[in-house]
Amino acid sequence: MKDESVNPTGTHKDRMAWKIVCEYRNFLIAKKMGLVKGPLPQFSIISSGNAAIALAYFLEKYNLPKPKILIDDDTPSKIRSYLKKIYYEVYVTDHLDTLVNFLVFISSPKMR
Repeated sequence: MKDESVNPTGTHKDRMAWKIVCEYRNFLIAKKMGLVKGPLPQFSIISSGNAAIALAYFLEKYNLPKPKILIDDDTPSKIRSYLKKIYYEVYVTDHLDTLVNFLVFISSPKMR
């Protein structure tokens, strides 16, 4: 059995955040070495709290740029306030379920 409470932010989302940060760091290194051309893509995340908090923790720890974050207007005010403290840009939407369903739909193998 895993004890996720010992993770830096106390959630299983830390494992996902660590993987994203590793890939993002590798991408930035490749860009610096000239292996990736053009401007850096904007890094964004859709989250209701824990994933964004975990990601912010690791990005800050390794001095990497923070992404934009999209949250639902149903996100509790305490979480919303905290996310606005740790992120530069937080966007609130009342159509998050629709957006997520659309993103899943267009990324499905049938759409490729």
